[in-house]
Amino acid sequence: MSVTVKSSKKKNTTSLFVGAIIFGVFAALLSMWYLKVREDDLRARLEAKKEELVSVVVATNNLPKGSQITNQNMAVRNIPRQFVYEGSVKPEEFPSYEGRYLAEALTKGTPLLRTLVKKEVASDFSDTIKEGRRAITIQVDEIKTISGFIRPGNHIDIFAKISGEKSDTDNGVIMPVLQDVVVLATGKSAAGDFAEKYIYGGNQNPFSYTTLTLDVSPKQGALLSMGEDLGELVAMLRNRKDVGGASFSQLLPTELYNNAQTMLSESFIKQQAKSADNVYEIMQGDLIIKDGRVYDKFGNWIEELVVQADGSVTTRDGRLVMSSDGQVQPGFILTKDGKLITDPNVIMKNGVLMTKDGVVLSGRGLSVDKNGNLITADGKVVDAGNLLTSPDGRLITKDGTVLADTNVILGKDGRKLSSSDVRITKDGFIVMADGTVMTKDGKVLEGVTVDADGNVIAADGTILKANEITVNADGTVTGKDGKLIAGITAKDDPIRVAAVNKLLSDGMRKTDGGFIVDKDGNVMLPDGTILKGVTIGADGKVRSADGKILKADGLTVNADGSITGADGRKIAGLKGDRASAKAKVMQALLSSRAGVAITRTGSYEFIVGGSSDGISKKSVVPIGNVQEGNK
Repeated sequence: MSVTVKSSKKKNTTSLFVGAIIFGVFAALLSMWYLKVREDDLRARLEAKKEELVSVVVATNNLPKGSQITNQNMAVRNIPRQFVYEGSVKPEEFPSYEGRYLAEALTKGTPLLRTLVKKEVASDFSDTIKEGRRAITIQVDEIKTISGFIRPGNHIDIFAKISGEKSDTDNGVIMPVLQDVVVLATGKSAAGDFAEKYIYGGNQNPFSYTTLTLDVSPKQGALLSMGEDLGELVAMLRNRKDVGGASFSQLLPTELYNNAQTMLSESFIKQQAKSADNVYEIMQGDLIIKDGRVYDKFGNWIEELVVQADGSVTTRDGRLVMSSDGQVQPGFILTKDGKLITDPNVIMKNGVLMTKDGVVLSGRGLSVDKNGNLITADGKVVDAGNLLTSPDGRLITKDGTVLADTNVILGKDGRKLSSSDVRITKDGFIVMADGTVMTKDGKVLEGVTVDADGNVIAADGTILKANEITVNADGTVTGKDGKLIAGITAKDDPIRVAAVNKLLSDGMRKTDGGFIVDKDGNVMLPDGTILKGVTIGADGKVRSADGKILKADGLTVNADGSITGADGRKIAGLKGDRASAKAKVMQALLSSRAGVAITRTGSYEFIVGGSSDGISKKSVVPIGNVQEGNK
């Protein structure tokens, strides 16, 4: 009997094989389904991200600056939205821009932007000149152009070297003619944009030119012409739309010297304002906190200021400078190198450093040390709250140090005044542009007004004369009849008086003939006697009525006002005025204050009063030897 045995191992292998096939098919189907889903998803996402094209106007060629926009040099292109600049010109907007001009160059294929379009461009160079201004061209050489490095748009100063023949001095004179002048063009390379520049191009070598074209006012142009060559005619180009005329009828060569004197006075003020006056009041946004330190707007670390835990800023002694919300407290003053002035008695007004009592500290040679103290040139600390004033208007520290004089003075409106803002009336009053009236001895009058003719008028309408009024000890004012003038009082202000006298002195110049000339053209002897019957010629010489050239040291003023020359003879038509109110002010000024004048020989002459003739001592210093801060 035979027995058949079935293998269970074979059965199991077959089952596994069939299962594997089933699972494989299922996995394949599942993978196909997954891939299909992913494909559909990716396709949908790609379809969703398909870029939208936007039509914009682009340049068909490389277009230079100033090109006119036309349909010949522009075309429409479709650009994906993400690459379209904001402000691109659309085809439907193009008619509004056609015919206008490119403010900047545009490369081929680049979209036209609204910000690159301007309505018009200057037709020629004259259109780039502002109305009321003029363009004047001067010849230069390589040395005068600083090897060609002067560029259109630069600012330059102009000096005149006048020969001895034309200046009537042995060695001639060098003097400033114009300062801070804008260069419009070097040769044919101009700073402005105009059509001719685009048409003819600007291929000239910028380092090679023989002319400078300058932006000047009509009067400045005349002064420049006179400085270059007295009497030579110079053509000045104006804007063709400008129909206005020059603001003066004529200029004499003497005005060139007067202009130099005015600039000298202004330069003194600017130089003096660079000592302790190179400061500013901290305003909103001037302080920056970084890495736990406080910096000023110029990037200087302010060591005297501390950042507190709440973000506020204080001084080291606890005074709040800036609150945690960034609000700056008024009254804190910084130098431009980041030093805080710690003296609480020092304030600023219209850019001028002063005490709380209004005493000007600007221009007195002060500086600020690392601790924020005001110090003198020799390092002594100045306490602004303990300054003393001498009878002659000098400022003295408590330890007796005399501070330098200043001619920085503010008018009633807070504006800085210069020598041109101070004048002496025919009636002998010193009048300032802000309406302040002073007597010759320095009393400030209150309750008076000044009319258009320069008359000083009392409240009741009476015209006053300086030599007919008397200022009493109690500040009241008495007229020539001995009666009090109602509504008028006088007060002492020695600091202001000293500054005013300094301004008056700065407004004077001394001729090489020894005469002193004020800004109004009055010719005086060194003692303040005003000469009547003289003229100042184009050469700056003082002449009598018969044309004779005069020298101050050869003249004698007689008791009757007549004047005798060096030969002992009276000079016909010439009178000396010592009695008028204005003459007395001149005499007082020249005998009591130091005057600074620029001479025709190009040196500073310091006139120190004190003797009977108004000059007890003088020294002549070449301009090159005078340094900032010297007195």
